[in-house]
Amino acid sequence: MFGAVVWGCAHSAAAQQPAADDATRATARQLGEQGIQAFWANDFVSADEKLDKAYRLYPTPTLGLWSARARAKRDHWVEAAERYREAARPSDVVGDAAAQKQAQKDATKELNELSPTIPSLTIQLEGAEPSEVTVTIDGVAVPAALIDASRPTNPGKHRVVAVRRDERNESELTLVEKDRKTVAFEFKAQAPSPTAPAAATTTPAEAPAAASAPAPPAATTERASSVLVPIGIGAVAISAASLVTSGVTALVANGKRDACPDNTCTKSSDKDAYDSVKTIATVTFYVGAVLAAAGLTSWIIGANQNSESDRAVSFELAPTGAAIRGAF
Repeated sequence: MFGAVVWGCAHSAAAQQPAADDATRATARQLGEQGIQAFWANDFVSADEKLDKAYRLYPTPTLGLWSARARAKRDHWVEAAERYREAARPSDVVGDAAAQKQAQKDATKELNELSPTIPSLTIQLEGAEPSEVTVTIDGVAVPAALIDASRPTNPGKHRVVAVRRDERNESELTLVEKDRKTVAFEFKAQAPSPTAPAAATTTPAEAPAAASAPAPPAATTERASSVLVPIGIGAVAISAASLVTSGVTALVANGKRDACPDNTCTKSSDKDAYDSVKTIATVTFYVGAVLAAAGLTSWIIGANQNSESDRAVSFELAPTGAAIRGAF
């Protein structure tokens, strides 16, 4: 009986796949016979393995039907349903066409009986996006697109694990016929991204105030005023020293002139000394005058630009030197 069934399957497949050799066809027939014998002996693991190999060699409706039955007996309902669908598809077979058509009908009938009983499992994530989490069921990865979707799952015990970086959540559950269960995993809220713009925290009420705030004074103006004042003071100080030098040299020149009454010097050395001292007195006078004018101008401009505090400045000139006193 087994040989007749399997031979019909192999004969039909051989007609569809003329490239297969006799040894391959013989192997498929042998695996089919062994698989059906194991099925009736309740050795469903062996039956599943042998019938699956035979079907892959010759995917006929008859071998597909027996392969699906062996899977269903092992509680691999999801895989059995897929093999039933393959066996039920229309196909142009030759040989024992009646046996193949009957297998297609049986596959459709058994699929309709099995499908409503297959449990389903829905995985939900809270506080995390599916793309951020690695989810596995019994060690098999679940695509991110299937998160929040009802997923057909075989009956029995299952272990679901969800991992995001150093966070790990897991759950163990048992599914029975027609179960519809949901497993939800909660993850901790993540800190805001360091690249997030700080402006996002500004409230609408704060935005107008920030927009209407006056711009700070230009730094260049402050620097200009702070530089002009000391420059002016330094110039005035130098001019004062020049004027003092001019005054002293003028006195010396007068002394030298006394040695040359009526501007007539008896000694050439006295005349040279008188001319030199006179020239120094004249040059230092004009230099002091120019520096005094420039320094006072810079001082006044800088003082007018700086309105932060009052300044009390005094300039003292004495025969022994010049001094400037004040608060800056």
